[in-house]
Order: sequence, then C-alpha cells, then structure tokens
Amino acid sequence: MRIYLIATLFLAASLNSYAASSDSVTTNNIMVVHTEELKRWYDTGKQMTIVDARTEENYDNITLPKAIWLPADAPTSLIQSTLPIKDQLIVVYCWSLACPASGKLTSRLKQAGYTKVYEYSEGLEDWMQNGYPTVTQSD
Repeated sequence: MRIYLIATLFLAASLNSYAASSDSVTTNNIMVVHTEELKRWYDTGKQMTIVDARTEENYDNITLPKAIWLPADAPTSLIQSTLPIKDQLIVVYCWSLACPASGKLTSRLKQAGYTKVYEYSEGLEDWMQNGYPTVTQSD
C-alpha cells in the first residue's frame, strides 16, 4: 500500500511539473497557446492556420502573419468552406484577453468537430506589445 501511495504521489508530481513547463494548457476543454509558444511555432515553421476572429466592426486589417479573417459570428457554411480540414492545427485569436470573439469561434469549431483548435487569448494586442511582426491585409 505504501509503495503504491508513493508511486502515485511521484507520478502526480511528475505530471504537475510537466504541465507547469508547457506553454500550452487546456482550460474548459479548450487548448490554449500563449504568446511565447505561438512565436516559437512561427519561428520553427509549424504548419498551422491562424484565424482572426474579430467582428467586422473591430477588424482593422492588421493581423498576425499569415492569418485569415473569419469572424466569430460567421455562418457555418463560411467556416466549413474556409476551414475544410477538420484535423488541421488551427489557432484562433482576437484583440486581447477582454475580447470574447476568439473563445466563441474556438467553441464553435470544437463543436463542429475540429480536433486541433487552440485559442490564443492574449491576442493581437499582446503580440504587438511584445514587438512581434504583424501584417496589414489589403482589401
């Protein structure tokens, strides 16, 4: 019994240590990526689709590099045509932690069966504050 308890405690400590060292976390069944890890993904050329979820009134054509604009309130048909592959790595963001659009679109994608969806909740504001590059989309 004692050996089992010690082994269980050791395993729990190892898992907690691993979770603390990882930048990606899962919150309410939603995978979250933070600024530094997302920047590493860009720097290493990780294959991903970056989605700006801001609404039309909040979209200003400034995005993360290679991002596509797909508002959180887009019709399901537009989501499906824009993101036809449900097992691709998708990172959804909006302006900042206070912006609900990325969470809304991330939830919609998960409910629609997309399997590798991450929310970048710090958003464009934090990205820019860190001095990372942005792109101005042409109309």
